[in-house]
Amino acid sequence: MKDIIIKNLPDAGEVDAIYVLSEYYGRKVGYRLMNEAISRLSEYNTFFVWVFEKNERAINFYHKYGFEFDGCKKEWTLCTPVTIVRMVMKRA
Repeated sequence: MKDIIIKNLPDAGEVDAIYVLSEYYGRKVGYRLMNEAISRLSEYNTFFVWVFEKNERAINFYHKYGFEFDGCKKEWTLCTPVTIVRMVMKRA
């Protein structure tokens, strides 16, 4: 699969990744990490994150936090190719 043309988000801050060990699931660690990331990106009103297309747990987390899909996706190669999708949130 070729990369879809990605519309740029020049005035957006990117949250590169939030990873939480499974033994800390349900303890709001992810929310605290995301709050800290967003606070460090205080000069932006729009934020985005790339997430594995099949990572339902992460997608649900980002949805609950306020991120939505913007239709952009691309192939990313780790050991094997995977599809990642972009989720975007605007500050209220």
